[in-house]
Order: sequence, then structure tokens, then C-alpha cells
Amino acid sequence: LLDPRLMANKMVVWVCHLVLLAHGATGVSGPASALRAPPHVRRYSIPRAVLVASAPDSLQLSLPKPLGLVLEEFEDEGATAGLLIADVVDGGSASAAGSVRPGMRLLAVNGVEFSQLEAAMDAISATEGDVHLTLASVEEKEKEEESLLPPPPKSTDPVSVVVRQKGSPDSVFQCAPGSILRTELLANGFEVYRGLAKLTNCGGVGQCGTCMVDVIDGAMCTPRTAVELSKLKAKGATSRLACQVVVEGDAVVQLPPK
Repeated sequence: LLDPRLMANKMVVWVCHLVLLAHGATGVSGPASALRAPPHVRRYSIPRAVLVASAPDSLQLSLPKPLGLVLEEFEDEGATAGLLIADVVDGGSASAAGSVRPGMRLLAVNGVEFSQLEAAMDAISATEGDVHLTLASVEEKEKEEESLLPPPPKSTDPVSVVVRQKGSPDSVFQCAPGSILRTELLANGFEVYRGLAKLTNCGGVGQCGTCMVDVIDGAMCTPRTAVELSKLKAKGATSRLACQVVVEGDAVVQLPPK
């Protein structure tokens, strides 16, 4: 019972079993020296339930001893991450509550947050009367774990950019998502600069403001940058600096007339 084991979420769990006390017990039974287990693993004994409140993301319970809980202290990447309820033993107040289930996370004892089992046990042992527990539901725990997952990879499928220019038929080219509009326009033979700007432009670093285009349909492009907000504050919402636009999806661009 005291060997370390892996949970389904693959975090190392040092199992720390809590054994029911006889009715009327008020704390941790036996001297600490008699309860020693292998490193990081300790066995503790702790001892009708009243539901106090239930928030959307947590459960508040007031439970008299004996509690009848089996707790697990689990680790993530070598550090203690928190406490879980491994089992609810028949005959304890937690079982009588009917709302405590294995897999729930123990967040706080008497309003104080704990991630270490020994500290939580000291608080339970020192409590006179009902023990107030704050638990996270299984559903909330799963949501929390899902929120830690990396975002799904972005699509690598090419996107289409329609280029319009007065006096010329519409043209279409494709590029990879995440491409800079200026780079792709030049690579596909479109004139981004006019007159002396062909020689004096800043090379696409947002300093000259001469690569201005109208992004007619740019819902899948990045929003205006701070550079654009400064240089284009007198221009319409579709006016963009091509060097500042990152194309993430299909777009329609209007170039100045030739």
C-alpha cells in the first residue's frame, strides 16, 4: 500500500493512506515515529456531513471526524503538486456526505490552501469540531489539465491572396500561413513601391511607410501594429503597411494603381 505508483495522468504519486480512527478520535493516531514509511511516503490515521456551499468550480464541505478519506500526495516534475482523494471509506463522514468522490482535489483545509500532505494533516488534527474542506470537482480538475495542454498546431496548408489593382485583372497567389505580405507581394512580381520609394524604402522594417496597401478582406491577417497605428492614424481601417501584415489565412489586397 505504501509503494509509489503512477496515476493515469502519469504524474508520480506517493500514496499516503489515511486510516479511519475510531469514532470520537480527534487527531492523528500514534506517535509520528511509529508511523514512518519510506521517504516521501507517510501513513496517517484520521478520523455525518453537512453541505455548506457549492460554487461552480469548487465544493465546500463541513465534515465531523472521522472523515474516512484516503488522500494521495502527488508530484509533477519532481515537485509536490497537490493532494487528491484516492478513496472514500464507508462509515466516515465524507461517505455520508454523498458528494465526495475519488479523484477530487483537496484544495484547502479550514480555508487554508495546502499542497503538502503533512501540513494538511496537521491542520486536520488540530481542528476541534467540524473540518471545513474545499474540494475541486473531477470535471474542474480535467478542465485545468486540458488548459495546460499546448495549443493544436496551426495549419500548414497554403492560403490564397487575391490582389486587385486598377487597370489590371485580379491576380491570385498562394503562400504559407504566417508569411509577411510585403515579402510575398514582391516575390510574386507585384510593385509595392512607386517612384523614388523603390530606391529609398526602408527594406520592410516599418520606418518609411511607403509600402501602404488596402487589405480589403483581412479577417485572417494580424491586426495593426504599433507602427501602423502611428503612421496610419489618419487613414481608413483597411489601410495597412504591407511589411507589418502577417497573412494567416485567405485575404484580398488592393494595390495602388500602376
